[in-house]
Amino acid sequence: MRFSIIVPYRNREAWLPCALAALAHQKYKDFELLLVDNGSTDTSRSICEGFAEAHATDGFRIRLLEQPEEGACRARNLGLREATSDFVLFFDSDDEISPLFLNDVDELLCQKPDLDIVAARTRLCLPDGTLVTRRVVRTNNPSDQILCSMLTTQGMLVRTNFLREAGGWNEDLPKWNDWELGLRLLLKSPRMVWLPRTYHTLHQHENSLTGHSWAATYDALRPALVAVRTLIDGDSRCQRALACREAVVAAELVLEGRHAEGSKLLAEATKLSRHASWVYTYRLHGGRGSWRLARLFP
Repeated sequence: MRFSIIVPYRNREAWLPCALAALAHQKYKDFELLLVDNGSTDTSRSICEGFAEAHATDGFRIRLLEQPEEGACRARNLGLREATSDFVLFFDSDDEISPLFLNDVDELLCQKPDLDIVAARTRLCLPDGTLVTRRVVRTNNPSDQILCSMLTTQGMLVRTNFLREAGGWNEDLPKWNDWELGLRLLLKSPRMVWLPRTYHTLHQHENSLTGHSWAATYDALRPALVAVRTLIDGDSRCQRALACREAVVAAELVLEGRHAEGSKLLAEATKLSRHASWVYTYRLHGGRGSWRLARLFP
């Protein structure tokens, strides 16, 4: 089997029916779906059981797994260990996969069978229903991943063994874990291609994993910043990119009232690159698209 799609879920009864329906409408039908219950206490598990009973076929294999220890990355790694296919795609339980995605990837892999990663842009559905295509740079440059998080959970299909050899998901990171994983994969110099189209609809709401407030999520995303610092030790270009990314976060913290944390993070960033203070000032005064500015620095 060529593809496995791994979907962890925890108390997502309101969102799972839509996410599962989109998976059932894939044009490419020969894949396995691993649904990983991450300690749900609502009807999510029964929804998945009913879906498996109604839709499983010889081609569309559906497996129900259980990871009671809380944490999306733990659930994803269980799915990764259990996957039996050549490539894996991870999806969140409140988002919708594009019906042509696996079909388009299959056509690409027929032409380029040695790829390690197939990447694609995604779109956000805001709480008011507005659709916004994520702006990214289609490169395989690790410093670009640091600046703009172009490789995201739903936006990267990865060769299973390549991901396993890279260590899978970092279970110590509650936030920005796909940012860190994408960087770790790119540092291994994968054979990679970007699809030209935009795929998937990612729903943003009050219970989504990404969150909205920097002040409210900083403590959870801080471990990812620390992990990335370790990964890029000695790489001046990546360190400069991280300094600029940290400067943006520092400015957001100050704007939301966490002045002490913002000032401390800015001080750490400026030790990596003097450009950090420029990006910080730009963002603090309302500048948008700071990552584009940071890409211009030598």
